[in-house]
Amino acid sequence: MLSETNFSKNRTIALLACGVLIVNLVVGGLATLGLRQNLNQKEEDIAVTSTNLSQILEQDIEDSIDKIDLTLRSVVDEYKREHDNQTFNWRSLNDYTFVLMARQPKLDFLRVSDEHGTIFLGPDDSPGGETGMTDRDLLYRLREDPTIGMLIAKPFIDQIHGQKMLMFARRLDETDGSFGGIVLAGIALDRITQVFSRLDIGRNGAVPLRDLDLGLIASYPEAATVTRDQTLASQLAEFRKRINSGDQSGLFRVATADRAEERTIAFRRIGLYPLFVMISLSTEDYLADWRRETFAVSCFGILFMAITIGVAWQFLRSWRHRWAAYQMLRTSEERLRLLTENATDTIARYDMHGVHLDVSTSVSRLLGYREDELLGRSIDELIHPADRDALREARTSLVASGKPLSLSHRYRHKKGHYIWIESNIQAIRNEKDQVVEFVSVSRDITERKQADARIEFLAHHDPLTNLPNRLLGKDRLEQAMSRADRTKSTAALLFLDLDQFKKVNDSLGHSVGDALLQAVSTRLQGCLRESDTLSRQGGDEFLILLEELRDGEAAARVAEAVLVALSQPFFLEEQELYISGSIGIAVYPDDGSDFDTLLKKADTAMYHAKDVGRNAFRFFTDQMNVDTTEYLNLRNGLRRGLERGEFILHYQPQISLLTGATVGVEALLRWQHPEMGLIPPARFIPVAEDSGLIVQLGAWVLKEACRQAAQWHRMGFQGLIVAVNLSAAQFKRGDLLKNVGSALEDAGLPPGYLELELTESILISDTAKILSMVDRLKQIGVKLSIDDFGTGYSSLAYLKRFHVDKLKIDQSFVRDITSDPNDAAIVGAIVQMARSLGLSTIAEGVETEQALTAIHAQGCDEAQGFLFAKPLPAAEIESFLRERPPVATPPVPIEPAPR
Repeated sequence: MLSETNFSKNRTIALLACGVLIVNLVVGGLATLGLRQNLNQKEEDIAVTSTNLSQILEQDIEDSIDKIDLTLRSVVDEYKREHDNQTFNWRSLNDYTFVLMARQPKLDFLRVSDEHGTIFLGPDDSPGGETGMTDRDLLYRLREDPTIGMLIAKPFIDQIHGQKMLMFARRLDETDGSFGGIVLAGIALDRITQVFSRLDIGRNGAVPLRDLDLGLIASYPEAATVTRDQTLASQLAEFRKRINSGDQSGLFRVATADRAEERTIAFRRIGLYPLFVMISLSTEDYLADWRRETFAVSCFGILFMAITIGVAWQFLRSWRHRWAAYQMLRTSEERLRLLTENATDTIARYDMHGVHLDVSTSVSRLLGYREDELLGRSIDELIHPADRDALREARTSLVASGKPLSLSHRYRHKKGHYIWIESNIQAIRNEKDQVVEFVSVSRDITERKQADARIEFLAHHDPLTNLPNRLLGKDRLEQAMSRADRTKSTAALLFLDLDQFKKVNDSLGHSVGDALLQAVSTRLQGCLRESDTLSRQGGDEFLILLEELRDGEAAARVAEAVLVALSQPFFLEEQELYISGSIGIAVYPDDGSDFDTLLKKADTAMYHAKDVGRNAFRFFTDQMNVDTTEYLNLRNGLRRGLERGEFILHYQPQISLLTGATVGVEALLRWQHPEMGLIPPARFIPVAEDSGLIVQLGAWVLKEACRQAAQWHRMGFQGLIVAVNLSAAQFKRGDLLKNVGSALEDAGLPPGYLELELTESILISDTAKILSMVDRLKQIGVKLSIDDFGTGYSSLAYLKRFHVDKLKIDQSFVRDITSDPNDAAIVGAIVQMARSLGLSTIAEGVETEQALTAIHAQGCDEAQGFLFAKPLPAAEIESFLRERPPVATPPVPIEPAPR
């Protein structure tokens, strides 16, 4: 029955739609045909109109020009007649032109000129007398060609009338046929355009008059309007094509590329004259009526269509009402069936006791049960025991309030495992408003619950190692502190930082680094109790929380166990890796009462463990805090000290053991702090090197030492050498060569009076780069010495490669030279080696006469120490120099032995 009804309805609608469509197509087709025929007729009419107008204008203009030519011929004939009769008189000829002008009211002037172009006669507004022609080309052509006939000149502005004129001219011949002058006639272009303006050419039409070169003679409307015509270029191109093919008249159409403007053009030559008249009519004008008609027909067609559709719609209403009611019922039933069978959610009905009355087929996808397996079973049997009470309370609340509710609970799958279900439950009431059953729509949210749990886990755990993160570690520590307060015990926070971990990442890659961190976390957990907490701070830093400790010894034992565990090799990606760690320990409540304080102090202790050589642990002490505070104060004060000029140089003399004269001074940096007084270099130089400020300090020392040495030279202390210590950072990060050159140039100090003292550690690092820089320093001309020789990485190999000038024997060998035979032997060996290499030697730390005698006996060249003078400010060193003045020239270097 449903099928038959649908077929009948669809057939009726189809037939009615076809009928309406056919009627509208027929009416529309007839209207379109009529409009097309009307358009063709309009186009034919405009072609005839433009052609007729061009003929009328051609005849009118040709007649006017013929009359003008006749007037010119009359003047020529009269001129010839009077010359033939030998009765020529300019006055009589002038009177004759007056007569002719009276016969031709359209003429604006009639003039006669002699063979030079000087106008003598002209019955117009001219004051008389002689005036000259401006068109010399016209004069030339008429003079050179006796047979040329009448010429038409280019339009010009007449100086007498002040109007734009079109001029016509003929030649005047003497009795012997020679050139005697010109007769000229002119007509104002306004007269021509007045004729054009009387034509009905529409609002956008145009009538131009052009010569054979397509030059514009006159136009209506004005020329500016014609030139703004967007089809002008197309008109002229087609017009030239027609003229070149010999056409004297014709008709063509032009349009812009986008068809926004279309024109019909009729042209015709003016008799045999070199002029063409054009009639340019715009489609916009002559199709205006057709377009209005088209609009009216379109409106009628739309109205007709609306009426026919309206009638058909009314006809269908009775069908639609019956069909809609039937279809709504059928669709509702079908939708409910499809919804329950195919929905991902499961729909279930159960009674007041939770017994299933009906379930959708999707229950098998959700819970694995068939429909018949659930019917008659209580929902409470399948709910997780921990969730049953909540579900019962929800049903009770639903009965009381009547409002739908949503809850999440665990439901047992047929396979035995539990899944998370989100159910929206609605109470169904009977006609007495009593709840008789429940309907629930349930969906599986197990993945969402797992994702939420994962997000919750990641919020408090490190994703790489699955260890608690800093946030959870802080929470655990705060709980541990509360328990320690209750149990009167202590807790300890261990801050672990892996030593040289960055080198593993840089050399083996981050994948190996990540695997190492995971292996470390696993190994560390093996060192701890279940009650302890291991968390990852980030990077290679870990926190270990130890609870319920009796004393700090327990924390020390755990720290030792951790270091031992880390010392064992790690086997990762077929590689054997060794790593160590540095641990700082802070104890609650002794070292702090909150997480941030304990963390800061454990971190401080960890850095002290690194300072003692790594692979160690240290408990926090108050002295560490003092050291850290002093370090930070010094580091912050260094930069301000540079800016405020708080640094000064002291100088210690260097004495020649051969002559007793001062050969040089060593520049030693001091910090005159405004609050802490004079700070020795041993306190601030390591801080400067660690912070990188040593580069700027070193540049300042070079500049100041060179300036002071140059000043001493100007004071008469010629030959004095200044020695400056260099740090490894100046070689690695500073622009050393530029700084040395700049310091020497600014001070005006010859390079031979500057000695740079290098440490052995500089020479063995990045040998190729250092060798190149040392060679370039030698090329500049400065002297080089090795400071603290014998205490570092002494090697004859680098002494051979690096061309230094002097070895500076460390004071540790000089101080006990008189009492320790080993020191004496070492000093003697250094001196002999230096001599064999052609190097000079200087002993530092000479404080007694006995030590001076000993190094002199060993053959040392120079000495430096408190025996001669302690480091002094520049002003005080000058007094010393007066007592032990330097020699006039630098000491002659020892001749080097063959290498």
